[in-house]
Amino acid sequence: MGGGFVGVSVGFGWVTSPEFTRLHWSWIMVGRDDNPFNVKLGRIFAPDGTGKFLSLAGRVRRAAKASGRSKGGAPKSRVGGSEELFIRRVIVKVNLVKMGGRGRAVQALHLSYIQRDSAARQDGKGYAYDRENIFVDTEEFMERGKDDRHQFRIVVSAEDSKDLSDLTRFTRKFMSEMENDLETRLDWIAADHYDTQIPHTHIVIRGKHDDGKTLIIPREYISYGMRNLAEELVTEELGYIR
Repeated sequence: MGGGFVGVSVGFGWVTSPEFTRLHWSWIMVGRDDNPFNVKLGRIFAPDGTGKFLSLAGRVRRAAKASGRSKGGAPKSRVGGSEELFIRRVIVKVNLVKMGGRGRAVQALHLSYIQRDSAARQDGKGYAYDRENIFVDTEEFMERGKDDRHQFRIVVSAEDSKDLSDLTRFTRKFMSEMENDLETRLDWIAADHYDTQIPHTHIVIRGKHDDGKTLIIPREYISYGMRNLAEELVTEELGYIR
């Protein structure tokens, strides 16, 4: 994928019964690729100082707390002698890409890549979709974002994605919950890939709020929040691992 900020979040965790106290063992890797463009991602606050920030901040705090590790990098010990119930693991990779210069040409190549036939289900046709439609016109998506400063490219790969009833429905739920966290409607398209052992989804999000302002996603949400959200949704559907 193209240049910009890259965040990879990998999680491993468990909860304990009956308290169902959630813990995580996680590795966070953040860096930049060859593109010198570097955006500092900040926090999103409500302009009136009310609790509108609590939705996003709450998820970030929970995810950050859950990502704590004991000395030596080992998982925290379980509470008491109760049964361990493990949450479902998900890898989330985020790439922030500058759209100036060759950005549009690179975007066209990326969109062609994610909807290629070879990544679709066996003998299927590759396509991109959004919140409502299948076979989305990627040219229209590119036209809407032609003046965007940047865009976000995300890969979501759940360890147990083969067991999900519908990967597209899962992705739409993931994006809907992300909109709730960020308190804005997002303009996005996605494509599901089945060309690897673990099916996964590529998502492209325009770098704009629904009010037309540049979309800035907090660094903590990229590092912890997206993964935490995806793990919650997979575990909600498939249940905890014993």
